Amino acid sequence: MASSFVIPCPDCGKQIKVSEQVFGKKVRCKECQTVFPVDKSRATPVKPPASAKAKPADDEDDGNPYALASDDTGMARCPHCVKPLESNDARVCLNCGYDLVSRTHHKTKAVYEATGEDKFKWLLPGILCAVGVVILVTASIIIMVKTTKWMNDGWFHEQVDGKDKYLLHPGCFKLFNGMLTAFICFHLGKFAVKRLILNPEPPEQVISKDDENDDDDEDDDDDD
Repeated sequence: MASSFVIPCPDCGKQIKVSEQVFGKKVRCKECQTVFPVDKSRATPVKPPASAKAKPADDEDDGNPYALASDDTGMARCPHCVKPLESNDARVCLNCGYDLVSRTHHKTKAVYEATGEDKFKWLLPGILCAVGVVILVTASIIIMVKTTKWMNDGWFHEQVDGKDKYLLHPGCFKLFNGMLTAFICFHLGKFAVKRLILNPEPPEQVISKDDENDDDDEDDDDDD
């Protein structure tokens, strides 16, 4: 015959009689309807005969101590914190971060919601880089077209026996202009693509404990 034990409800404190067969499973308190896991370290043995013991939350899951307990509406609960899950198919508890598949806890953090101003400030450098690429390419084309004319009117050029002589050939200026423009536009364009296409969302701003305390103080002041 299985031994009987008494374990207090963590919510209302009512003493509930259970058998050793439900250790590691979950039971429901008849007083406050709280579902909680039966921890052997918190149980106190009682002498038989024992009164009616609490039944497991789900009789059909008696053979599986890791089964999800469900409330009266059929909503699954987290096996760690016993809080309702977002849905019956949910993998992670949003309350405590417990992963029902890997049986591990995910670290959670409180962050500020990005505003329109935050998004604009984040995208602005990428927009400026894209505009800079357009301006540089346009200026480079104009310079290449005008280079020969500008040099013919300056001291770089002279005519000897009806032939044009240049101190430095216009093609050198055009080549240098094209290489410099390509180098600068490559880096500006690379940054613009990363900021505007690959990573358009601003980084999350974690709420510090000091900020949380300040918000709590403001809420208390509003309540007063």
